[in-house]
Amino acid sequence: MKNRFFTPLFLITFLFSSLILFLVSSEAFDGPRSCKKDAALEAIIVTTGVANPFILKGTTTAIDQCAEEPDEYKVKFFSVALCLTEPYNAGDNAPDFSSCTTILDTTKEVNLKPGVDVNLLDGEINLPLGSYTHLAIIIDNHLKIKHKQKYVLANGNAATIKGNGGAGGTFCWTVAAGITTYTGFIYDGAYATAQGITPVLSGTSAAATEEDPAAARLVCGSAVPSGFDASTDATYFATEIIDQFGEEEDDFVGFADYGSITVEADTGITDIEIAANMLTTTNTLATTVGESRRISQIYKYDTPIIIAENTNSFKLKVTTYASVSIDMSVDDSVVIWGAKVGGDPFIIEVETGTGE
Repeated sequence: MKNRFFTPLFLITFLFSSLILFLVSSEAFDGPRSCKKDAALEAIIVTTGVANPFILKGTTTAIDQCAEEPDEYKVKFFSVALCLTEPYNAGDNAPDFSSCTTILDTTKEVNLKPGVDVNLLDGEINLPLGSYTHLAIIIDNHLKIKHKQKYVLANGNAATIKGNGGAGGTFCWTVAAGITTYTGFIYDGAYATAQGITPVLSGTSAAATEEDPAAARLVCGSAVPSGFDASTDATYFATEIIDQFGEEEDDFVGFADYGSITVEADTGITDIEIAANMLTTTNTLATTVGESRRISQIYKYDTPIIIAENTNSFKLKVTTYASVSIDMSVDDSVVIWGAKVGGDPFIIEVETGTGE
């Protein structure tokens, strides 16, 4: 089982003034892949006895995963740049950043929380005047998610979700032991060494032919641990490794051409296309899953981003509703197991402003 490859949400703000700020904050909206919830909008509705226990909000479509806003979401940036011309080269070819102006060129991990601003950049930036058609970012392929969730049945009664250890309950939450990959593959020891962490199964057996309750990576119980929200260490952060863009363990795909990531269908955002490459730690094209340690994402905008003499604000605005994919599995006894949460790279909208 794997989560869909679509976007989390955060807001980056660049102010052209004597005090230069580059802020990141989370902003919540409902999206096309949001989970159906109870009337209080606090608990996700699940159905027992079926293979697909969730329902997409506003539909009758039953699915085994849906999207939610995370409590916290850690992303490590290596580069952010605006580009005058197309930097993406289709297929398995290296991007060309020669027309790009760098905004961020240092390693910075940010912890995104709803409604909380985070300073992404220190110091001033000079953006040349121009009409920019693309935005390019490079991020770590390890995405860290902290999330808790309550579940109820359609009749309003508390649901019992089984997790990794314990009797289960109506709440499930992330833990550091939940180290999973986008595709669901765990590869071999060499892969774990190359990534620096060891991925684990999430809801399937080693043969990937049947559900395995022992592979549940969420912990579930009657109440979330009292220290969950206040915790600042790695205890409650799960890790999702974006290992590749393909679906076959032995057939590595290191690129995603425009159109392969369905932006409008997944997020509701129009007039943006996205392409991506898996990169090594030196920002060259990765040729294997072990080499894949970074992600280059290119955003192509139908309406260019204009930086003019009177531009005084710059925002990179993304969607937070799709940043966590909650995956469940159902065994032969129709018990629902908390398989994992999946983290996804993100789609960014750009806004500029002018002033006196």
